[in-house]
Amino acid sequence: MLRNAFGILIDEVKYNDVEPWPKQADGEGPYLVLKSLNLDNNNGENWMASDENLSSTAFYLDQKTVVSPNPFSDRVYFSIPGEDIFVMECYDVLGSYINTFASTSYLEAETLCEGIYLVKLVTNSGKSFWVKVVKQ
Repeated sequence: MLRNAFGILIDEVKYNDVEPWPKQADGEGPYLVLKSLNLDNNNGENWMASDENLSSTAFYLDQKTVVSPNPFSDRVYFSIPGEDIFVMECYDVLGSYINTFASTSYLEAETLCEGIYLVKLVTNSGKSFWVKVVKQ
């Protein structure tokens, strides 16, 4: 169930781990990804298994990740001590993929609308760090 800040039900999905739901996303690694936000999310055929495994080792919550400035207007810089950033993926607050940025130290975001974004920083060692940024 997905509820807004007032507790009102926004959406609900009832899923299973048998056909037509993707069998790979059965709690042992890959997770479910809706193919398009325009599709009925209660239909298993509209979902696919991720190409990543979701595990406690897949994500790193590191308070040493530097984000500056935040909020930002056109460009935001990132650094992770002891890590080299390989690529950055940007998502909106609903989790919809926006774009992949090849820069290894900053996100050039003049095309983004004002709002809150989640940025996945992927390092050369394969670690993923998630940060929240605010575009003014």
